[in-house]
Amino acid sequence: MVHENDEFKIEMNKETKEMEVVQHEIGFPRGKIIDAYSIAYRDGHRPVTVIMDIDEVGHMFTGQNKDNWKKWTADMFGKHVQQRALKKQYGLEFDDETINHDENQSIPEYQQRERKDITPNQETITEPKEEKPENKIASLREEMKSKFKQLGITTNAKIGKYLEDNNVKMSDPATESELIGLIELLDRNIELQELQAADDDELPE
Repeated sequence: MVHENDEFKIEMNKETKEMEVVQHEIGFPRGKIIDAYSIAYRDGHRPVTVIMDIDEVGHMFTGQNKDNWKKWTADMFGKHVQQRALKKQYGLEFDDETINHDENQSIPEYQQRERKDITPNQETITEPKEEKPENKIASLREEMKSKFKQLGITTNAKIGKYLEDNNVKMSDPATESELIGLIELLDRNIELQELQAADDDELPE
């Protein structure tokens, strides 16, 4: 997911004549979502990159599933682009209805982080509306560690390499906005890892 304060550059691959991402450096505060991209990998094939501007899905915010797109823009837009990349790489067929149905059924860790806003009718919400800053940062740190473990990143050295590879710069100590931005990035990587694992199990070569 590309936000307005990120450094994001693309260029055309002279060999494939297709656009590719050459730089994505995350900036803080993140700002509004302006673009999304997904890279689909497949053994024996070139990676396929799909890049979409937020305006290209503008009709989703006024369609029959507009409430989901407005509440969970990052999840809906991200999965929409991922499915387009898979369609291009594997020849799969997805339509808008399928995408919307999937998102409506499954909003992963992101829902848990923002549940006071995106699921206000849940009876299980017990935390107060305002949380002490130090408690919230501690909670975000625990969530960040959990997501690193999901990706198999369990040492400080591996975490440092992940941050370096993804051009993520953190303060010492990290701020709340920095932790939220990093968690969003980890969510995207976890979703992509799950999609790739599902493809390996279900899709023919």
